[in-house]
Amino acid sequence: MKQQCNIKKISIDNILIGIYLLIAPLDYALLLPAMDFTIINTVGFAILVLKLIKFAGSGFPFKNASKTLAVFYVYMLLNMLISMFFGASFDILFTVFGLLAILCISDKYDKNVLIYFKKCLFISCILLTVVGISTMNFSSWSRLELVNFARYVDPNRLTSGFVLCTAFLTYAILNKQNTSLSVILLVLIFFIILMSGSRGGLFSNILVIAILLLASKKSKTIFYFIMVSAIVFVLYFMILPNNLFQRLSVESMISSGGSGRTAIWSNYMRIYFNADIFQMLFGFGRGNASSVYLAAYGVEYVPHMSFINVLISGGLIGLILFLFLLGRSLQLCVKYKQWFALSLLAGLIVAGLTLDMEVSRDFWLFISVVHILLLKKRKEMRCFSEQLKLSATLDEIRVFCN
Repeated sequence: MKQQCNIKKISIDNILIGIYLLIAPLDYALLLPAMDFTIINTVGFAILVLKLIKFAGSGFPFKNASKTLAVFYVYMLLNMLISMFFGASFDILFTVFGLLAILCISDKYDKNVLIYFKKCLFISCILLTVVGISTMNFSSWSRLELVNFARYVDPNRLTSGFVLCTAFLTYAILNKQNTSLSVILLVLIFFIILMSGSRGGLFSNILVIAILLLASKKSKTIFYFIMVSAIVFVLYFMILPNNLFQRLSVESMISSGGSGRTAIWSNYMRIYFNADIFQMLFGFGRGNASSVYLAAYGVEYVPHMSFINVLISGGLIGLILFLFLLGRSLQLCVKYKQWFALSLLAGLIVAGLTLDMEVSRDFWLFISVVHILLLKKRKEMRCFSEQLKLSATLDEIRVFCN
């Protein structure tokens, strides 16, 4: 039975959230050169303004928000004062999208709105594959570069942004929702990921599927899923050039030092341990990592790892808050058996091992989805518990009356 939604009953801010979900996976292809107000940023700013207006009249329901997320966000926001002292610019995107995530998690979403979000995300998966395949250079079979669409796209950031679509399509397949189209889209998405040559993107997306498969109790569906996946990857191996698969080998990753990342990580850790006690505790300031690296080594590199970036920017305290946020989120996912949320969070963490994910819009989007699902499940369990108590009370009354 198809789920229907009545868009007339959906508020403007939630309609815009659906649009955001629709274009978010193409975030890095929709960034046009020399433009501060890109498509996705404009939509994000509009949602924030509407949410602020909405909550200004009804009161801010921050009690529903994730406390660990709010503490991490406020700490890093205050930490920007340090980076501005060192000459760094104010990070407007971190400020806006962090606050937007907290407000979105705090809001309420009925079934009609959630169905609308799902439909937008499904359209996003279709749009993602169409744009990805249509802009690929098949003549040279080189690594994917969507230069003809908008601008050069970092393949690691692009494919790590696929995590939400991969989780959504896998969940749809396992629950037999739009199965045929979901299988085709998932196959094409992995084709784009392999063509990109992104190892971090590939591993994070595979982990998402693995978690959802392990959590599923439908053995027959799992068997067919694995069989189809095996056949598809054999076909990929026969069709795609060897240099793309050689990048995925352990030998290649070791010899290249993770494309130079291990040397950058080592240098950043050297910077950290040579810092004074204040900087070790509170960091060099939000968004100031590459400037610190430039001052130390004469060349500008970002950390290429979320955990090191948080450590350099927010110090030991910032890293502890960040780890507590992720750990608490993982714990709640397992507690409430929210496997979709767990897979999304795990994909985010793995992507963050080779990218500065916590400064991207993807981080706030994924965290928002995770905690919206957790809050929804918590409310359902609370409601169920109250119903059980009421039922027990009624039984006691009946026994007393008899």
